Amino acid sequence: MSFRRKLALAFSLVLLFTIIVSLTNWLGMGSVISRQNQVDTFTSTIERLFYRMLGEEQSFRSTSKIEHFRAVNTYLAEIKHSLESPPESASEHGVENNLLSVVEALESYEKSFSAYSTTTLAMETMKSRMLKESQRLVANAKKLMEPLDVANSVDNPKNKAGNPEKFEVTERRSASKIQYLLSAVLLAEKDFILSGKTEAMSAVNNAISEIISNTGYIQNNSRNRANQLKAFRIAKVSTVYLDIFNQFAKEQQRLQQSAALMKNAQAMFNKALTLYIERERNHTREHIESLQYLSIFISIIAIIMGITAVFILARLITRPIQQLMNSAQHIVEGNLDTSVKITSNDDIGALGRLFNRVLPVLRSTSFILKSW
Repeated sequence: MSFRRKLALAFSLVLLFTIIVSLTNWLGMGSVISRQNQVDTFTSTIERLFYRMLGEEQSFRSTSKIEHFRAVNTYLAEIKHSLESPPESASEHGVENNLLSVVEALESYEKSFSAYSTTTLAMETMKSRMLKESQRLVANAKKLMEPLDVANSVDNPKNKAGNPEKFEVTERRSASKIQYLLSAVLLAEKDFILSGKTEAMSAVNNAISEIISNTGYIQNNSRNRANQLKAFRIAKVSTVYLDIFNQFAKEQQRLQQSAALMKNAQAMFNKALTLYIERERNHTREHIESLQYLSIFISIIAIIMGITAVFILARLITRPIQQLMNSAQHIVEGNLDTSVKITSNDDIGALGRLFNRVLPVLRSTSFILKSW
């Protein structure tokens, strides 16, 4: 191998080790960046769909419109589909557990929203019935306030000893009180629908109970059959209204429970998604650190191997030159019985062979000169 080739080999080895280190860093960082991009796309898609779903949920809670209910279910289906195609890193045990927590939180939210929507629709039906019964109450109460029909008057055994005018006055007072209590019922009903306060529910129950009590008084003491019938109708409608109202109150309590469950599920989902993102970032950070250590290790190995190769080549190059220098020094000192040991076939080896061919000529010339 020629001298030039040895030098070229030395530089080539150093360059090769440098390329290996660079390729290792480039491929490793490319893998990390690609994986991180996948994770960012995955999480941003889920977050975008989830917050849009929350917006539709708020619209459904405020309007109870079916289109918002359908939109929430559509976003839920899209989030589920996205969770079914996670990044490749999700196959690792720790990351997979975090992703399962995200799925479980989403399923919990779906169940609570389903319960909430079912309760909301049931409440809307009951609310419609309740308002209808309250309108019937108002209509029957107005009829009760109409003038008495004297032709339909009958003697009540309980009132024979009493004054008929006195009973008519008491009856009208009961009717007026029923009208007043009905107004209180409507106000308390509206307050309960808007706020869900227990005080408003108690006010409705107490007012309806008093209405039923007053209608009972009219039924038992009125001398007018028409008024007895009107009072009976008011009592019957009041009973039906109270039953519907209490059912509505129970459904509202269920609605509040479902809303609390939804809120908890949202918090669980956000927490699980945050943990998943944090775990992915930590994994990426660990991967980058391992690449750094690997690059340092490969660089050290490359440096050691490069230095070793340079020293070996330097020894192969300088050793024949040193032998030539020693032989030349011997010739200068007058010792022509020296020679160069040839160990290579490169340019230095050719120079050594030429040097050895010159020595016999020098010896012959020296002998001739000494003979003269």
